[in-house]
Parts: sequence; C-alpha cells; structure tokens
Amino acid sequence: MTDDANPLSPQQQQQPPVASPPGVPPDDEAPDAIAFPQPGNGIAIAAGVCGILAVVVCWIPFVDYVSVVLGVLAIVLGTLGVRRANAFGAGGKAVALTGIVCGVVGLAIALIVLLLIFSVVSSVSGSGG
Repeated sequence: MTDDANPLSPQQQQQPPVASPPGVPPDDEAPDAIAFPQPGNGIAIAAGVCGILAVVVCWIPFVDYVSVVLGVLAIVLGTLGVRRANAFGAGGKAVALTGIVCGVVGLAIALIVLLLIFSVVSSVSGSGG
C-alpha cells in the first residue's frame, strides 16, 4: 500500500530553518555554559551613600559630627569597595571612588565648619562679661 495522502517527498516536507532573534545565537552555536551575573559590590554602594550623605549633612551646624562619622565610613568602605572590585571583578568601582571623594570632601568641610563654630563660640564666651 502506498501513502497517497501525502504527495510531498520527505525532503519537501522539511520546514525551512527559523532565524533566531537578534542577540541570541542559533541552536548549533549555543554556549555550553550558563552565564551568571556579575557579583555585586554592596560595600561600594554603602560607601557612595555614606559619602553623599556626608556632603549633604556637612553644611548643617551642630550636625557636623554625623558628617565626620559618615565621611570616615565612606573613605574606609570606599577603599574596601575598590579593593573588592579589583580582586573579584565585582562591579561598583566608580561608586566606591565616588564614596571616597565625597567622603573626603564632606569630612574636610565638616571639620572646617566645626572649627569655625568652635572659634566663634570661644571668642564670644571669652569677650563676653
């Protein structure tokens, strides 16, 4: 008995290959390994946040003490974040550097403002009678 229901030959029955979407390799060129995301660098993010907060808070009199602590934390965490980014290939090196720079600026401005406040308070208390 012959197969009269399907008049096409087996070569004609094959479907043409479907093009894969852009950016996706075809099945025959698919990589064998699964690509994992780059490890995060939470220390660098913490340094960036502390540094930015140090710059924002350093202008407020009598809150400068918080800015001094945040500036020191930003410098320390930023240094650790840069080391981690270099050692493990983690991202966030730019954020860590931003934390270091903002921490130094915030610490310097906070210390200047504290010295000015201290000199004004000591001169007023010394001249008053």
